[in-house]
Amino acid sequence: MPQNIFKLRDIDVNSASVEVLPVNKKFDMQLFEKKIIEKGKQLINSEQATKLYDLYYAEYEKQDFASKSVAFKINIVCGLLWYYGVLRKDAEAVKLLDSVYEDKEIYANRNKISFMQGQLYCNLREFDKGIEVLENNGRNRILSELLLDIIKVYKQFLPDANHISGQIPVYTKSPRSDEENKRYREAYLGLKKKYINPDTYNLLNLKDYEDRESESVAYYWLGLASGQLFHEHKEAIEYLLRASELDDLMVIHEELANNYFELARTELRYEKNPKKYQIDVECLFKAKIHFQYIMNFSDEEVVHSFVEKSGFAYLQTLYWLKEYITFYDFYNKYEKYLPDKDYIWMLKAETDAEYHHIVGNDLLKKLNPKDRSYIEYRCVYGRIELFHHINPAEYVRLCNALIIHAQKDYPIEDRRIFQMVLDVAITGKSIQFYEDLRKQYPQEYFQDAENIGFVDELYGNMEAAYKKFSKMFEEHKDYDGSFRIMKGFLIRNKKRKEYNHLYDQLMADPPDISYEQPQFYADRVREELLDWNDKFKAMELYSLYYDQIKGDMTLAKELEEAIKINIADYSGYEERIAWNRYMLTKAPQYAKIQIYDTILKLYVANMKYKEAVAVVEEMQQLKIPFMSRFDQCTMVCARPQKSSFYVGWGGKIRASFSSDKNFIAGLLNRAHLNYWYRMPGLNAVGMEIIVPMRTIICIFRENRQKELLAIKRIHIMYSGIIGLQDSLWREESPFLRMILQWLEKADNVVVAAPDFMFACKEMKGDNMINDCAEEVQINLYAKEHQDYICLK
Repeated sequence: MPQNIFKLRDIDVNSASVEVLPVNKKFDMQLFEKKIIEKGKQLINSEQATKLYDLYYAEYEKQDFASKSVAFKINIVCGLLWYYGVLRKDAEAVKLLDSVYEDKEIYANRNKISFMQGQLYCNLREFDKGIEVLENNGRNRILSELLLDIIKVYKQFLPDANHISGQIPVYTKSPRSDEENKRYREAYLGLKKKYINPDTYNLLNLKDYEDRESESVAYYWLGLASGQLFHEHKEAIEYLLRASELDDLMVIHEELANNYFELARTELRYEKNPKKYQIDVECLFKAKIHFQYIMNFSDEEVVHSFVEKSGFAYLQTLYWLKEYITFYDFYNKYEKYLPDKDYIWMLKAETDAEYHHIVGNDLLKKLNPKDRSYIEYRCVYGRIELFHHINPAEYVRLCNALIIHAQKDYPIEDRRIFQMVLDVAITGKSIQFYEDLRKQYPQEYFQDAENIGFVDELYGNMEAAYKKFSKMFEEHKDYDGSFRIMKGFLIRNKKRKEYNHLYDQLMADPPDISYEQPQFYADRVREELLDWNDKFKAMELYSLYYDQIKGDMTLAKELEEAIKINIADYSGYEERIAWNRYMLTKAPQYAKIQIYDTILKLYVANMKYKEAVAVVEEMQQLKIPFMSRFDQCTMVCARPQKSSFYVGWGGKIRASFSSDKNFIAGLLNRAHLNYWYRMPGLNAVGMEIIVPMRTIICIFRENRQKELLAIKRIHIMYSGIIGLQDSLWREESPFLRMILQWLEKADNVVVAAPDFMFACKEMKGDNMINDCAEEVQINLYAKEHQDYICLK
């Protein structure tokens, strides 16, 4: 419902009434009164409602308030009414008016107070009272007439509104009939014809409005009624934007946010089987901007009032945009102020299921049985999507578990659940289960899967599948639906050429604002890294798209961290560990496994074994699983362990180094071919050098390590260090351990990696793609530091 925004910066005292008052009464404000009101105006202009209330209410409560000047008293009353309006404290506003109207001076000069009173009665749905006040006391001419007409149409379409508890929803559970739409449309056009130029959306008869503030109030009320009552959201936005240009108030941004939000969900509002492409993402982004404008306001008391009215719509916006961290920050801070708990709890459960893949029992118990079952399936489905890439064995186990559960739940009546079961049957290549479903459920349940191309893919008809997927994407081109489906098909089936063409096409001609967001460019880089397993291409693209990705610095940092771990860059470990520790407070439970693994690797690669062991113990305490047995690697690097901690020499990945005499002999033969290696101190006494780990191993095998002390600084790559640590993890070696311990303690040893952005920019085409990780790092580091001597 409407809310009071009239600020009344300047009070016009009714001079006609002044003549009948005692001649000895002072009507103009005293100097000290002017100072108070001036300070109040500044607070109103900056919308500091709580501070204004503290200032004005203190004056109102004084025993001599009745003896103050008329202008001062009216300013105080209007300021308090503004405060109550902003905070939706309508009952307190009524109580104030009942009290102040006992003051004959205030009552006689109630001109603008009456306008605010009319707004108040509209808020309270006391339409008859609002009409009476404005018809009898409205001296603001056209503005009062406008508000009066708006209240009359509210009364016409919501005659019993004052008997409805709580907030009246903009939309009901079922759509209006054609006849109802016709009646609403006619009433809206009548209002618009009287007050608005149909060609420009500007107010008619501008000269009749007292000032810019009056014009802003008129636009605000027209926008409010157009959106809330008539559902003319596009036109409401036109009016509200004009109101904002004249007087940039928080409540105007709130109505803009809600109108953009309603526009965004126009197509799916009454859809029984909604699709992601039905969301208007352009409008959703605009809604988010205006929501965040009001939700980040400094006056917490004001924010609470906004949360009560618009908090759910803001959370829904964040959920649809997948901005989960912002969602949780807002929910955790303001949950107690949010009304309609059933809707809030369901939205929170959906977010938990999608982001954490787990929902707490306390929250599940608050849901109805149907929604609870859906959320439980959604959690398992989320874990299936997660493990598809990172743990194929767990992916298969979860798919089978969901299929068995679905068979026990036959028949599945909730289409949301059935869609997840069908997705698992198709993406898991379970032809038999899919055919069983076809026999058990109506044909209409399978139409989308057949039309899009999933069924053709399941049966191996790739040409037909590709055509259908492409057609589906061309029809919708929504980011979170058809685009993800399209590129998922291309990645699954290794269609690299088509994948590249798809991205090139979208970057050249973005279908909507989603394709210009940091997430779009970050996804491109992440897919190169994880789906195509091309870390060098990921580096090249990260550099190329950095200006776009840095619009979301958290996203940029996460992506940078993922790439660095893949290229053995463990530089700046202290700052990075602090950042990862912070992310532990924000990340879902499953993501904490990866974050802890990163923290461990940062400590181990920098030979901070004591700290690394402490992290292992912390993870054991918290029951965080270890990735690739890295806890055992950590313990081996710290000190010799029992044989079960070592992984042996098998496996697909060959060890970098060995203490085997034949391996060392090969290194020595290669080293002795270099003149500098045969010279004392590697011919680099007092200099800074870059050397590969194989050279260090040769120096130690020939017992020449004392020569290294004469070198000013020895730069060794992180890839060399972790190669040595990995080799020690294969099998205990006193020789390799001696080298590691020496490197850990040597004052002139620097473990390094090329500057990350420098390295990314150097990754053009296929250069260095066949080199080992240490060679790549040495080449780049030497190019970056040309004043160092590179001995390789």
